[in-house]
Amino acid sequence: MDVVWSYPMERPNPTLSPNDLSLAHALARFALGINLLGHGITRIGNIPGFAGAMQKLFEKTWLPGPLVTLVGDIIPPLELIFGIVLIAGWYLRPALIGGILYMCLLTFGATQIQNWTVASEQMIYVAFFCLLLATANWDRYSLDSASHRK
Repeated sequence: MDVVWSYPMERPNPTLSPNDLSLAHALARFALGINLLGHGITRIGNIPGFAGAMQKLFEKTWLPGPLVTLVGDIIPPLELIFGIVLIAGWYLRPALIGGILYMCLLTFGATQIQNWTVASEQMIYVAFFCLLLATANWDRYSLDSASHRK
C-alpha cells in the first residue's frame, strides 16, 4: 500500500478581489433597494390610512399632530423613491446620504414613542446605508457607473 503524504493546503490570496467587492456592493445596494421599494409599494396606495395610523401612534408624544401627519404622508413616496434609486444606482451618493438622514428621522420618531426595539432596528438600516456609502467607490454596476457620474 502506498503512503500518501498530505501537505497543508495553500491558502488563497487574502486580498479582496475588486470584482467581488463591486459585486458585493451592488447586491447589498439591490437588497436594500428591494426592501425600501417593498415598503413604499405596500404603503403608497393608502397614504391617508398610513398617516392616520402614525397620528394615532404618536398622539401621546409632544410632537404636533400636523407634523406627524405630514411625515406620514411623505414616508411612502420617500421609501418608493429610495428603493428605485438604490436599485438603479442613480445619484447613488446623494441617495445614500438622504437614506441615512431619513433613517435618522425614523429613529427619532421611534424614540419618541419609546419603541426601543424599532429604534434599534433602524440603526441596522443606518449601518447598512453607511456601509454602502463608505464602499461607494466600489460601485461598478449602476446607472451612475454606466454614465461615469461619481
